[in-house]
Formats: sequence, C-alpha cells, structure tokens
Amino acid sequence: VPFKLWPAQAELLPRLQEKRLFALKARQLGITWLDLAHWLYEATFWGNRLILVARQTQDDALDAIHRLKVLRASLPQEWKVPLIVDQKQSLSFANGSRFKALTTTKRMGRSHAAYGALIDEYCFWDAQEEELLALEAACERLHIVSSGNGAGDYAHKLWRQAERGLGVWSTLFLPW
Repeated sequence: VPFKLWPAQAELLPRLQEKRLFALKARQLGITWLDLAHWLYEATFWGNRLILVARQTQDDALDAIHRLKVLRASLPQEWKVPLIVDQKQSLSFANGSRFKALTTTKRMGRSHAAYGALIDEYCFWDAQEEELLALEAACERLHIVSSGNGAGDYAHKLWRQAERGLGVWSTLFLPW
C-alpha cells in the first residue's frame, strides 16, 4: 500500500534529518507513524544503527515495535533486510541495525550508544527533564513528537526556549 503523506506529514518529512527536533502536534496526524518510518529507513539502508523508541507505557512501547513491523511488511522485498531478532520489545536486522522500545524512566537510555531516538508524547511524561537528559546522554539525534499538555512543565519551558532560538532544539508546530 503506498504511503501517501497527509499535509502535516509532508511538512515534517524534510525536517526529520535535523539532530534535535521538537514537533508539537495535534492528535491523529500520523506523525508517530512517519517518524517511525524515518527511523526504519535509517536502520534499513545503513547498518549498525541502534534506534530507541521511548513511550509512556509498556503497551505503548510494544505498539511501536508492532508499527515498525507493519511498516517493514509494506516495503518492497528487495529493500527488506532480514530480521535476526523479532521480539515484542526489540527488532534486530542482519545489517547490525536494531530497534529497542523503552518505557519512560529516569535512567532510560543509559548504557546505550544509540544513533537516534523517537520520544513520543513527551509532554505527558512524569519526569520530563530527567528522562530527556537520560536519552540525550544516549544519542545525538532525537525527535520529540508530542501533543501539548498545557503550560508550566519542563516540556513547555523547553519548547518556549527553542522557539526563541535558545539551546539545541528546533521546533515545528503541526496544528489540526
């Protein structure tokens, strides 16, 4: 089935090569799907890349691996790198690339040397600053994709700083 981009996805796509991207989004725009497709592309066409997918709950983390399997199944056969590990919480490819799904903790990402990470629904995480620091220590390429959760927390402060050009994060707002 062709992956036909919706307008918000088309706006996000060229930005996925940025090292630190905070995409504040409306719900149901297919942004998580597109970001997972980007990381699958990175893992498929380059070897030895660890991609972390950080989500709020164990069920959400397992869902990310399921989504990656759905996306991989839609690839042309000649693009599919053989899977050598196919588990509920991780995938490993014959080219050395792999995905690991994580649930939010203050130590997630520690002991990993990852190429990139998807940080999904970050604005709803409990210990935003500590959890982000743990992932920043693990990898340089980070994509935050999240719907908003109001003002006053660390995610809001990070967004406002990035809007003003302070720090390493670039922003993208994707309204409904």
